[in-house]
Amino acid sequence: MFASITVDSVSEIDTTKQSFSARLVLNLEWMMSNEDAKTSNTDGKDWQPSWSPPTLILPNALTSETSTPFYIVKQYDQMMMINSTVTIAATFAESLELASFPFDCQDLKVELEWPSAVEEMKVWPNFRSAFITVDARKMVLSEWELHPPIAEFISNTVEIIGKDLQMVDEIHPVLLLRLKVSRIWLPYAYQIFLIMGLICACSLTSFSMEVGDSGDRLAQATTMFLTAMAFQFVVSSMLVSTARATSKERAKSKTRATSKAQRFLALSSLLLRALHLNSAQNTLLLTVTRFVSC
Repeated sequence: MFASITVDSVSEIDTTKQSFSARLVLNLEWMMSNEDAKTSNTDGKDWQPSWSPPTLILPNALTSETSTPFYIVKQYDQMMMINSTVTIAATFAESLELASFPFDCQDLKVELEWPSAVEEMKVWPNFRSAFITVDARKMVLSEWELHPPIAEFISNTVEIIGKDLQMVDEIHPVLLLRLKVSRIWLPYAYQIFLIMGLICACSLTSFSMEVGDSGDRLAQATTMFLTAMAFQFVVSSMLVSTARATSKERAKSKTRATSKAQRFLALSSLLLRALHLNSAQNTLLLTVTRFVSC
């Protein structure tokens, strides 16, 4: 049996729920039997072949919808082939890697298993058309960039009850499709790296003050240091550590991070009063710290 796959869409890559959604069109072809050749011209569009591939199993699917296959007869020179097309829309479970966030790349796996022994059916790439077709124009991936996929033909061994009522191993053919995506990190550069760079650049303004104004220079350096610490603390608490949490856990984590940021803000205010900073510098630190804690 020859197979080809069209990836219509990939969407809803959710690092919180550890899942993604995809829509595939699976096209299968196999040689027509002599029995089918006698009936294919008389039964019309509702014709059913004497043999067809078994219903697909999606081992890593959380939810799935599979269309009813329809069959047409194609002739290639002197060879008659039966063509079947099935549309699959499913949500798949996937363990997403976030260790290198936001520069992470994900390997989204789609497993297609036919519950039939390999002695009865083997799957090969369709040599008459492209084996895997991906139309990136239909993808709804604002945060991800799609790369060329990889397909593997593997097998899955299952235990079944044999003819003598004994457990025997049966090998099923499996088509493993790996969809490669990488995160678009540029928005994070604007939201995190740029702001952190501006804070570090502002800390250099302490060198523009007079040498004798040691108090003001120390106050400026301390203000920028506390601002950088507050920004780094809030980002690490709300972004990285909650990437794998559920929605409720994420809300709780955000509340805890805000509470800690408020305590950090109060501690910074006490430190500023101890350093006898002027009101303008005090207001600047309080404003920036409130902004990064939101």
